Amino acid sequence: MEPPPTGRARGRARGRGRSQQQQQQQPGADRRPGEPATVQAAQPTVGASAVPTGAAPPTRASHHPSAAREPTTADGLVRDMSALQVGSSVGGSTEAQASSGGNGAASVGRGATRGRRDGGPREARQMETTRPEKIVSKVGGIGAPIQLMVNYFNVVDKTSWSIKQYRVDFDPPEDNTRFRKKLLRAHQARLGQHYIFDGTMLFLERMLPEQELELLSVKESDGSKVRILIKFTHEVPPMDHQFINIFNIITNQCMSLIGYTKLRKQDREFFDMKQAQSADRGQLEIWPGYGAAVNQFEHNVLMCVSVSHKVLRMDSVLNQLSSIQRQFPRDARAAAERRLLGCIVMCRHNLRMYKIDEIMWDKTPAAEFDYKGTKIPLAKYYQEKHNITVSMDQPLLLSNPKRREMRQGQTEPFWLVPELCNMTGLSDEMRNNNNLMKELSGFLNMPPQQRAQKLHQFSTRLNSSEDVKSLLSFWGLKFSRELLKVNGRVLPNEKVKTNRETEARDGSWNDAVKTGVSSYVNLSRWLLFYTARTQEQAAKCLTSVKNVARNFGMMIDEPRKILVSEDRVQGYVQAIEQNFSPEAQLVMCIIPSKDKTKYDAIKQLLCLRRPVPSQVVTARLIQTNKNTLGVATKIALQMNCKLGGVPWEVKIPMSGSMIVGYDTYHESQHKGASAGAWVASMNANASKYYSLATIHKDKEEICSHMQSNMMLSMCRYREINGSFPTNVIVYRDGIGEGSLRYVHQHEIDRIKAAITELNAPTRLCFIIVTKNINTRVFAQGRGGGVDNPPPGTVVDDVITRPERYDFYLISQKTRIGTVTPTMYNVILDETSYMPKHLQMLSYKLAHMYFNLSSTVRVPAPSHYAHRLAFLVGQSLHQQHHLDLANELFFL
Repeated sequence: MEPPPTGRARGRARGRGRSQQQQQQQPGADRRPGEPATVQAAQPTVGASAVPTGAAPPTRASHHPSAAREPTTADGLVRDMSALQVGSSVGGSTEAQASSGGNGAASVGRGATRGRRDGGPREARQMETTRPEKIVSKVGGIGAPIQLMVNYFNVVDKTSWSIKQYRVDFDPPEDNTRFRKKLLRAHQARLGQHYIFDGTMLFLERMLPEQELELLSVKESDGSKVRILIKFTHEVPPMDHQFINIFNIITNQCMSLIGYTKLRKQDREFFDMKQAQSADRGQLEIWPGYGAAVNQFEHNVLMCVSVSHKVLRMDSVLNQLSSIQRQFPRDARAAAERRLLGCIVMCRHNLRMYKIDEIMWDKTPAAEFDYKGTKIPLAKYYQEKHNITVSMDQPLLLSNPKRREMRQGQTEPFWLVPELCNMTGLSDEMRNNNNLMKELSGFLNMPPQQRAQKLHQFSTRLNSSEDVKSLLSFWGLKFSRELLKVNGRVLPNEKVKTNRETEARDGSWNDAVKTGVSSYVNLSRWLLFYTARTQEQAAKCLTSVKNVARNFGMMIDEPRKILVSEDRVQGYVQAIEQNFSPEAQLVMCIIPSKDKTKYDAIKQLLCLRRPVPSQVVTARLIQTNKNTLGVATKIALQMNCKLGGVPWEVKIPMSGSMIVGYDTYHESQHKGASAGAWVASMNANASKYYSLATIHKDKEEICSHMQSNMMLSMCRYREINGSFPTNVIVYRDGIGEGSLRYVHQHEIDRIKAAITELNAPTRLCFIIVTKNINTRVFAQGRGGGVDNPPPGTVVDDVITRPERYDFYLISQKTRIGTVTPTMYNVILDETSYMPKHLQMLSYKLAHMYFNLSSTVRVPAPSHYAHRLAFLVGQSLHQQHHLDLANELFFL
């Protein structure tokens, strides 16, 4: 049973209900193509305790003409890349998303069929391809072969599998999906034990005897009778993407049958609360779980299984309110809203997650609400329904229904009792507790051997359950027991050039940068600001940085030292304003400890009004860190980069190419806005960049900014190199699968419009970079165990998608936990680069992030864009001064 819907916010909910009602009463608004129009009036449930319920591979085209000529060595690849000419291609995008079901009568959810309501042809609803027509084989071919395992299991189905689809209507109309399912469930004996119902469409494994069937159900609330009309529409063909939805529904049912619980309907993860373990001396509880998703991959239907954990805090929202009252007695309400609004909480009595949207200070559990036509106090509701006694001395929380819940008829917000809501996630205090984070690391950062064992345990538990066997047997399905084995390749080690050439073994070249850099800029005119408290640390930092810089050839003169009179924001701002000189190359500020307010004020001044590269250092980092040399080396390298120096380079044999990274970050000061950062390379080895940032409120603004950023970058490239770039390769980060179509149809169009406006002979390659994925890759370790694959590992077959031009790349070395690969999806390629070239380019660029003398997860331009977007979104809140655009001032 859910917390009851509110009566207070009914006015707001009523407006939403009317809007939904108008939409839902359109004749045939939710019908499928080819079906007769039906009218469904949707009356929102008012006052009742409404409870929210919780593909075919595309045709492949011709292969690139030179794909068969794979160089077998790195030198051969370099020669091949250097000789490339420009070609052309096309692309498309997007895919269907599967939803989850419940017990007995499963549900695909209305979201699974949402794309069908436009009345378009069935062919248009299939998974659209983003794979350029010239690509048939995505296999790059370069690198040493390696045998790998992945967290996937084969899904075996019977060859003659087919699904019968029926339309279900209710008379009188019933808007609430949960009640629809309940009314239909009364006829389970007639329909069969296993069926799938999404509130409108019914899917069966067999044909019913009648083409049209009429059933009669009775509502429990008022005893009224409801006619259920079931009409056969068509047989779902085996290649229809609806099969993937059904596979996922069956998988979700299997998870429930073996004792796992889903906390949020939209999530893929299921958790086993019976196996919970405590941490932080009982203040935290860790629930182990798994996420399982079935999809069509390169050659077969596979199930991807991820190991996950849910961290739950034992403190309730009421505990938090009491703590805030003690900390801020004069301003407790405002402090509570700052800390709690937007937080996700879990109600243990129904195992559901909610977002706190409002704290209703004027209401307590004594407040009454309508429940089945009768007004009862909230406290009485919990006492009678859940046998829970709650304190009356607490306000209520309000949680608005999600869009999906509103579509299912839940239009009124929920009332929550703070005492019954547990906080989720980690507080800042917990994150700063090193001992706690070390304890949690054992759960959250599983080594590969332990993760593989967990996956095998899941497979054994799944395949040993008699209930699961019965369900899968009914649908003619079977999951393999062993992890899927795939072939991968390890790309050659890169040669990193500082003042000498060094081979990057295991993706690292730490020792090389201690004795030399590729190029440096001497620092003779600079300012050093510190307070009386940080004077000793400032002197120590200055000495260490000068010594380190001298080792790699950079000369740092004595700065002009300024003592800040008071350790306040205004003290630093006034000191910088009074002593600032346009001649200064750099400004360094030593602040006592991490302080976002001071940091933001300093960066705003030096990035907006007084544009000059700046370095903010915390005294505590210098004082407490045992690795003083390492800290000083990083500071010196950052200062050199901000002045225009280059710590190292790798050879990128793609002459005439401009490489762009783009990422977004939520704007902390303006609700609904985001900061977008565009970082474009300006030289052949991608070691010099031109950086732009903008604030946008919607997707249209992103596209507009992308067009202007592209034009500015190309003009700047021409100023430096004498001509426009021949190729532009864009690495686009921060994109979910649901936005692929928009990116392809709008962002790419705007970028190409910029090229056309400049009349430039430039070809575009657009690559989506995705870090947050569930795929894990394992290699064979010593003694027959399981280990992380080495940096440079590429997987471009079997677990890739047939409608995409995609590959997985592991570019970083992970010493703690299991390495996560990065997925690259090429949605447009007008160049003549082949798969091996883009794979090698992505790996080379992973060496070019100057904050670390080791490889990173994503190409450097993408990482730089993230750093700039973070700075703008968190601190600047507007575009930086263009005087800084030519340097990496944001490192």
